[in-house]
Parts: sequence; structure tokens; C-alpha cells
Amino acid sequence: MLVNEEESFALVDFGTRDVPEKGAALKVFGEGAETAVLAVGDVRHRPFVAADIVKGMPRKGELVFR
Repeated sequence: MLVNEEESFALVDFGTRDVPEKGAALKVFGEGAETAVLAVGDVRHRPFVAADIVKGMPRKGELVFR
């Protein structure tokens, strides 16, 4: 949904799926390869989750998996 490189976080839209708990690891894939790893943060307001960028750099529109 949104990537803020300066603040090192991404806003992820989970749609109708369950929102993961704080600290859960999320893997981001784009063009068939893993591009980033995220950690779910404090802000979880269905369907949106703020997640810290742990590794790599996600891009808007990439797929996120638990």
C-alpha cells in the first residue's frame, strides 16, 4: 500500500484476511524473488498493518506473505 524509506516502514493492506500479531515476520516478493522482510509493528487497524522494514526494500504493489 505504502513504503516510507526514510522512516523504514511499510503500510500493508490485508484486505479481509486476519491481521497478524505484533512482531510477526512478513516476507515481501516482487518479480518472483524475495525483496524484503518486515516485522509487524504496534499499529494494526484492520485491514491495515504498519510494519518495520527489517531487511531489503519493499516496493508498492509487491506481494506480502506471513
